Formats: sequence, structure tokens, C-alpha cells
Amino acid sequence: MASLKNFKIGIVDDNISIAVGISNSLEFKGFKTFQVYDANDVVQRVKEEKPDLVLLDLDLHKKTGLEVAKELPKEKIFIMTGYDLDKGIISKLKNIVGVIPKPIDDHVLFSIIGKELNIPLVKSIS
Repeated sequence: MASLKNFKIGIVDDNISIAVGISNSLEFKGFKTFQVYDANDVVQRVKEEKPDLVLLDLDLHKKTGLEVAKELPKEKIFIMTGYDLDKGIISKLKNIVGVIPKPIDDHVLFSIIGKELNIPLVKSIS
């Protein structure tokens, strides 16, 4: 099995404590991560960091997560939100691969990431 250190995940949330918490959980399990707190900085950081996956908050201050996702058409993105989203809105953006409900449960997070990145996380992380 590939080492989790081979996978980099970007966490985009303007709530710093949420971004840091998610990052800490993922790094504890072995992933590489980076965090972005400002919607205007996301595109540049993603180009620099080249993540395997981006976890993007829907409710950012300066832009919505959907607006940011449109600016990153080649990235695999999970939208993080506490809102119920209309699947039609999400399906219009091909790079959004799913939704992670907030508050975030680590087991759900690892399962979703594992499925998307083809990693048997349930067995290796639990």
C-alpha cells in the first residue's frame, strides 16, 4: 500500500481553528497538508502545492466555495458545509467530487478521502 505521506491535501477554510483541526487530524494519520484561510489566495497556493485533493469550505468570506471551485477546474474538490446542498448545483462543476458534512467527523473524513484516493483507510487508520 502507498504511504499516506505520498498524498497532499489542501484545506481551505476561513475559520483558522477548523482548518488547523482538520490539518492536524490528517497529518496525525500521515497525510501531507497545507492550509489556506483567504479565498483570494487559494488558486495561487493550489498551483504551488499541487495537492491530490482539496477540502474547500462552502461559506468563505470573500467568495463562495463554488466560486473558488470554478477557478480550479482541474482539481479534485470536496465541498465542506453544514448546509444541505442541491445536488444539481454541485453536479454543474465536474471537479467537485463530493460533499463533507460539517461538523466534520474524522471517521467520515478518512473514509471519504480513502475512497476518493483509492486508499483502504478504514483498515489502515482505525
